[in-house]
Amino acid sequence: MAGKAAAQKRVEWVDAAKGVGILLVIAGHVWWRPGSVHQAIYAFHMPLFFLLSGYMVKPQPTAGLIGRQARSLLVPFAAFSLILIAVDLTVEGLRGTRPIFPGFGAGVEAILWHTESLRGPFTILWFIPCLFFARIGWNMVARCWPDARDGRWAVLVALVMAGAHGVAARTSASPLGLMAVPAAFTLYWVGQYWKARPPGMALTLLVLLPLAAVTLALLPPVNLKPGDFGMPVLSLAGAVAISILLCQLLARMPHALVGPLAWLGRASLVIMYMHVAFIHYLTPYCGPWALFALALAGSLLVHVAAGATRAGRIVLLGDR
Repeated sequence: MAGKAAAQKRVEWVDAAKGVGILLVIAGHVWWRPGSVHQAIYAFHMPLFFLLSGYMVKPQPTAGLIGRQARSLLVPFAAFSLILIAVDLTVEGLRGTRPIFPGFGAGVEAILWHTESLRGPFTILWFIPCLFFARIGWNMVARCWPDARDGRWAVLVALVMAGAHGVAARTSASPLGLMAVPAAFTLYWVGQYWKARPPGMALTLLVLLPLAAVTLALLPPVNLKPGDFGMPVLSLAGAVAISILLCQLLARMPHALVGPLAWLGRASLVIMYMHVAFIHYLTPYCGPWALFALALAGSLLVHVAAGATRAGRIVLLGDR
């Protein structure tokens, strides 16, 4: 019973961390102008999701994993992409303004092949295919090297990130979010390493806290969508430090505080898809705090509606 309770607590703080992350994602798109708050959000909010995914995963047979991930990630990705194109054509048509894409064909082409240039309600669509490819890539290596503490992982990750920085210096093209996959792959490994060797008090005080403070105050933040990894090694390491400190705090908080955040975390993928659409179309009519509240509430309504039918759960939530 004690082990089961501990597992439930672990899952709850992971979901709660996703809940905090998705609130920061919304805030980052509402208060988008450069400044200290925006920089603090971008210092770690997207790496947090990949780190948490890495913490939770286990190596699986690759063929079966691809099918399951396609159903849980790519099917909703395709469905929400088409929904957002239809919404943009409809809303902008009613307002008498030009839609982002002239039609479905142009929208699908941009989402698949020019993901780095997506804007407005489509700006976040790089995240899901990146998550898919990073998960599959990590799994293929983890099947050979299941222990994240294996020194070969560190060598591979160093080579992967060096190559990623080299490619990012030459092009910003990122079809299906592929430019961000090396960083996501790295964060998957770090998540597994964190799980295998959680930091003690000395490491937290002497390394994580100073690194987090320096990252928030001085280091350029990461922006994974275009492959901007900030300062090599340090910016991504700082994102990890901030994320782990946040998770340590959430793991010690009472359920009454963590529970609502965990509920948001379980709805985070639908919120990820939908929140920018509410911000984009309501910006001319609302102030920032109203935009934040409406983007969160509207996205949660979509999540609840999607879960109300079997078709919605399969197509929009990726349930099997």
